[in-house]
Amino acid sequence: METEKYSAFLDESLYINKLSNGLTCYIIPKRKYAEKQAVICVNCGSLDERLEIGDETAEIPDGAAHFLEHKLFENETNHIFNSFMKLGASVNAYTTFSSTAYYFNCFDGFDENLRLLLNFTSNPWITDENVEKEKGIICQEINMYRDNPFWRVYFNLLDAMYEKCPVRKNIAGSVESVMSIDKDILLKCFKGFYYPGNMALICAGDFDGESSRQSVYAAAETLRDDRAAGALKRAHGLEPETVNRVKTEERMSVSRPMFNIGFKEKVTDETNIALRIVSAKILMDVLAGESSDFFRDLYEDEKADGPFGFEYLSGEGYGASVLSNSCDNPDDAVERIINEIQNLKLNGVNEDRFELIRTKHLGRFARSFNSIDAITNGAVDLFSKSIDFFNILRAYDECSAEMINDRLRGMDNYSVSIARP
Repeated sequence: METEKYSAFLDESLYINKLSNGLTCYIIPKRKYAEKQAVICVNCGSLDERLEIGDETAEIPDGAAHFLEHKLFENETNHIFNSFMKLGASVNAYTTFSSTAYYFNCFDGFDENLRLLLNFTSNPWITDENVEKEKGIICQEINMYRDNPFWRVYFNLLDAMYEKCPVRKNIAGSVESVMSIDKDILLKCFKGFYYPGNMALICAGDFDGESSRQSVYAAAETLRDDRAAGALKRAHGLEPETVNRVKTEERMSVSRPMFNIGFKEKVTDETNIALRIVSAKILMDVLAGESSDFFRDLYEDEKADGPFGFEYLSGEGYGASVLSNSCDNPDDAVERIINEIQNLKLNGVNEDRFELIRTKHLGRFARSFNSIDAITNGAVDLFSKSIDFFNILRAYDECSAEMINDRLRGMDNYSVSIARP
């Protein structure tokens, strides 16, 4: 049954319909937009290390979810990209820690493109020969990322923060793990994860009329739910509260040192992840945003080359806030950051500044609804966390300066990753 959520503040609607085959459909109407996009999202990512189907347990090598993403773009007659191109659509996919998403954008022929998306993501053509051929391509991709200092500094940081949680591992896996993947492993992953009850269809565009939404539901109902009885397991063990290592360094091809500092959370509450996401973004901006006195002083003292990069990553059993920048002496910059956190703990966050930052981020969130890509990418990430846009909107209303002060008190648990020339 279709339900509608509406926000007067955003003047946006979200239609949700869980179909009889178990697939959840999300439709965000954008009146008079020429572009449409559809995304098939699967709860299958690099975090998934073990799968249980009935009495059978399968260990999943690192990078298998990403490998499977590659293989679904082939069939016996031609490459899937060519089929979408003939229909005037662009198609692509990506794999994250917790999900895999396949999507297309088009201006015309949405229904035909949607049928093609549903078909190729539910009918894998995987052979021993095409698996072996793909290994070389993926290993090249892994080596390419190894040459990217931004990527290396980031995953070095995750490896320093986390001891057991697979969030510390490269999403594409390693050359060694990729070489161990075979047809049987990929088919087990497909059978175990790619079933409607573990997937979502997310559409954004001009779907204002009920008939246009019903045509989406009718197409999605054609997916069969033929999964064997089983359970999805993320068996990475209990992650220690403390960081794995406080500091990690590596020599790389960079002109100036780069650094990431990550604050590992002690995740005890999985019930309000939306508030964790919102408060983390506000906290990082209060601490080191462009409008802060602290950032201005750091920049003028040449302890930061420009505005900080902010990221908050979260999922089942993990959460971390990350700041990134570059400068000649990253050790001094990190020391200044830690000292500023101690000052904020002592004095508390200024209420007026908190409200200014909260309002700014709420405005950014509202503005993101002007972009079809931002809408669908955001929905994919939220689906993997079992929440939606309205949970985020409510979290902006609930967030307070006192919550930011509470989070500050837990920021003693950090790791630093540095790349030096």
